[in-house]
Amino acid sequence: MTKVKRHNLCAQLGEGTSAAPDSDLVDAEDGEATTIIEKDSIVLQGNVADQQTVDRLVNAYKDVNMGNLTVVNKLKIVAGSPAPTGKIEISDAILFETNSAELNQFEGTVLENFATLLEARPDWKVSIVGHTDSRGSDVLNLELSKRRANAVRSAFEEAGLDGDRFITRGAGFRDPVATNETEEGRAQNRRITLEVTP
Repeated sequence: MTKVKRHNLCAQLGEGTSAAPDSDLVDAEDGEATTIIEKDSIVLQGNVADQQTVDRLVNAYKDVNMGNLTVVNKLKIVAGSPAPTGKIEISDAILFETNSAELNQFEGTVLENFATLLEARPDWKVSIVGHTDSRGSDVLNLELSKRRANAVRSAFEEAGLDGDRFITRGAGFRDPVATNETEEGRAQNRRITLEVTP
């Protein structure tokens, strides 16, 4: 399964640690900072402008209950890099079947792990964006993507989180992460993304 572009590992951080990457060890590809939630880790990767930004991004996860997630710091300091957007990608999670807004699974997935993190960070507001593959009309895909975002908000609410923390919207098929020419690619595009505002 295709993942978001990777950058090399600088340091792996356990819970409660705050080590920063050693720039001498870095050989990262170009790209602005992105956060990827994987099965067992939160990966901070890409380029940031300064050490202060590295520290801020890493410390956002310090001293909180992250469930089964470990922070992996792959950030590289490159002067002039844009500020991180707060966008979080979900990696390796096929969340929806074709034409469905029903979540395949919540328990034991990256979404459940993320719910644990959100419980520990009640000040975080989250925008949930639903996505579809390219089959079907613009209008139907936009509506389906909105229903997918709402399904994830409902799952978070069932996990005990306040629904007022979440804003939902649909992006239709306009922001694919994989080709829509194959079934595997279309499956990856049937997803949600999260945008966090601390």
